[in-house]
Amino acid sequence: MSHPLARVGAAALLALSFLAAQPIVPARAADAPTVMKFGTAAQHDHQTEYLERYKAAIQKDSKGRIDVQIYPAGVLGSIPRMVEDVQFGSIQGWMGTPSFLSGIDRRFEVTELPLFANAEPWLDTVNDPSFLAPFLAMGGDKGLHPVAVAYSGEAGLVLRKPVKALSDLKGLKIRCTPNAIEESELRLLGVTPVPMPLDQVLPALQQGAIDGVVITIGVATSFKYNSVARYFYDMHLTHSVNIVAISGSWFSKLPPDEQTIINNDGPKIAHGMIGWTMTYLEQQKREWVAGGGTIIPITAPDQAALLATVRPVGEDITSKDPAEHAMFEKFMASAKKHGYK
Repeated sequence: MSHPLARVGAAALLALSFLAAQPIVPARAADAPTVMKFGTAAQHDHQTEYLERYKAAIQKDSKGRIDVQIYPAGVLGSIPRMVEDVQFGSIQGWMGTPSFLSGIDRRFEVTELPLFANAEPWLDTVNDPSFLAPFLAMGGDKGLHPVAVAYSGEAGLVLRKPVKALSDLKGLKIRCTPNAIEESELRLLGVTPVPMPLDQVLPALQQGAIDGVVITIGVATSFKYNSVARYFYDMHLTHSVNIVAISGSWFSKLPPDEQTIINNDGPKIAHGMIGWTMTYLEQQKREWVAGGGTIIPITAPDQAALLATVRPVGEDITSKDPAEHAMFEKFMASAKKHGYK
C-alpha cells in the first residue's frame, strides 16, 4: 500500500501539470483603465470638437486611468436611445441639445427661449452661476449627471423653398426638437411643428415629409442638408447650447479624484471653445454657400416682430409646471442682469 504522503504528492504533481498546460491569462485588475463611452448624433462639428478636447483633457489629467471613446453620428443609436443608455449606465456620456431631455425633466427646455438677438448677452445669461448651477443639478434623480453646457450657435431654418419674410413661414411643416417651448414658438409663427430625432431629418427633407428644420448652421452644413434643401433662413430663432450629461450610476462609482477631473474639465473645455465655435460657425456659412446653398438673412423689422411674437411663450408654457416655472424665473432673472428688458 502506498504511503498517504506519496498519494498527496502525486496529486499535487498532477494538479501542477494541469495548471502548466493552461493558457496564461494576464491579470487586468487595477491597472486596466476605466472606459468612458460618449455618444452624440453630431459629426465633424462643434460637438465632436468639444468631445475630442474633453477626451484629451480627461485622459491627460487622469494619467490614462480613464479611456474616453467617442461615437459620433448616432453610431450608438438614436438620441432617445442614447439618453436612455446613459441613464442606465450602458454608455457613460451623451452630448446634445438639452431639450431632448425635456421628457425626463421639463425644466431642461427653458434654454430654448429666444431672449437676445446677439450671442454675448445670451451666453452671459446661460453661464451665470445663479442659473447654470441649478440647471446642471437637474437629472440626478433620473440617472443623469450633467457637467457642462457648450455654445452651439444661432438656430435658423433650413428650408426646401426660399422665403422673403417671416410671414412666408405660415403653413410650413418644420422639424423641431421635442419640447413644448419650441413647438409653441413655431405655432405662433403659423408653422406646424414636427418633432423628430436628428437621424430622421435628412430622409424627411428628401421625401418632402417636412418643409424645413430648426437647426444651427454648423449642424446643417456638416450633415450636408444643402444637398436637398438649399435655403438657410438666418432668423436667430434662438441661441442654442449643448449639454454634456454623464451616467449618474457610472459616475458615482468612480474614485473622488476622477469625479473631480470629469466635473472640472467639462466646463473648462466649454468656456475655452467659445471663440473656436464662433469662427467655426462663420466658416460653415461660407461652406454652405460654396456647396450650393443660399443664406437668407432675416430683416430687422422681422427680427423685432419675431421676438415680440414669441416673448409670452416662456411664461405661458412654464406656468403649467411649478418646478419648470421656478427654473424659468431663474433664467429670466439672469437675463435681466445681462441686459434683457
